[in-house]
Amino acid sequence: MWFGAFAMAHEETPDVLFQRRSKVLSPSYYHHYDEPLHAVRAQGVTIWDQAGKAYLDCYNNVPSVGHCHPHVIDALTKQASAINAHSRYLHDTIVTYAERVLETLPAELDMCVFACSGTEANALAYDIARTVTGHRGVIVSEGAYHGNALAVGDFSIYRGGASATPEFARAIPVPPSEETGVDGRAFADQTAPVAADLGRSEFGLAMAMIDSIFDAPGIFTAPSGYLARLAEIVRSQGGLLVMDEVQSGLTRLGDNMWGFMDSGIVPDIVTMGKPMGAGYPLSIVAAKRPIFEAFAETRQYFNTFGGTPVAGAVGNAVLDVIEGENILQSVGQVGRDLTAGFESLRQRFDCLGQARGKGLFHGIEVISDPRSRQPDRMKATEIVNDMRRAGVLISACGMFGNVLKVRPPLVFSQRDADQLLTTLERVLGQNERN
Repeated sequence: MWFGAFAMAHEETPDVLFQRRSKVLSPSYYHHYDEPLHAVRAQGVTIWDQAGKAYLDCYNNVPSVGHCHPHVIDALTKQASAINAHSRYLHDTIVTYAERVLETLPAELDMCVFACSGTEANALAYDIARTVTGHRGVIVSEGAYHGNALAVGDFSIYRGGASATPEFARAIPVPPSEETGVDGRAFADQTAPVAADLGRSEFGLAMAMIDSIFDAPGIFTAPSGYLARLAEIVRSQGGLLVMDEVQSGLTRLGDNMWGFMDSGIVPDIVTMGKPMGAGYPLSIVAAKRPIFEAFAETRQYFNTFGGTPVAGAVGNAVLDVIEGENILQSVGQVGRDLTAGFESLRQRFDCLGQARGKGLFHGIEVISDPRSRQPDRMKATEIVNDMRRAGVLISACGMFGNVLKVRPPLVFSQRDADQLLTTLERVLGQNERN
């Protein structure tokens, strides 16, 4: 009976399924595209809908090494068939995984703990920072998103706007991207009075939580010297520097394993999530040993599903693919080709403004005209939906919702990049003629 119901669900039209969904799922859930996508199968960088139409996935970073990678699936099923229990029992998979992850980080970051999501990892990082420093004040960038739980949701400004920022949090400007040639250290100096003011307040400064690439505000890369100077300022007020690698980590930016390495800094805490398990819930907080030891003196942390044998098996399998398929080198090369391709399109179409990003994380502004450069959210939405109809999945982000967002699985190839660029060129041309 159950299998019959499952088969019938695959035969439903998207409209019928959407109506069923609307009856039982909270209205806080939303869907991409004017015509909701009913996805039933995926492999690599391809998603198929219920009608058998294939889509090039240029958006999903959760299936980091590609949808349903056979090595990951094999590791998951084999371990799940043996044992899956909490981390208070000894098991080698999670210990081996911790060792391998820490080997990819600077030597000072020599201890970690596991959770299930980026939200949990960031909430734990804040808890650690509060406990270790004795303060609760937070610095984040404008438009930041660090999760949806209460602990971090309060200062995830992307969710509620600047007016929703709590008293203990301060938002600092997002720096212009590396390509603008801005003086990163000078730009970071704007943070000094903010940090000092927070340090003098009743809250003190516990941490600055910063993305290695500023995703939600519109995909900006940190200019040279910015993060190094920011770290100096935060630490001068007794705070910790927490780098959020949920979006930018695991080779995503193409030059290093982790985005913060592009700036040559060593954070106090690093958080990792989404792509680490390629779809399996797995996140990590890594930090300097003295920080974890100080936290453990007064606090315990336990996560029932964080650090299970299956989580370790999946995490190890993902790292196997990253290493065995030379993902970092591929991301770097394909990313450079995408940068050149987007720049070429930007010069040809007046509706495109600045093209930003690196590796397999790009944003292209959609503007009303090249003179005013006013953000054009409506046109960006139209382009995203036209791309979906043409068989390519992208999204939009930014403070004005006008930045085309390209963030495919890490196994995105040169051929895939060519398809993306060719389709975008065709869609932009059609949009221009209409």
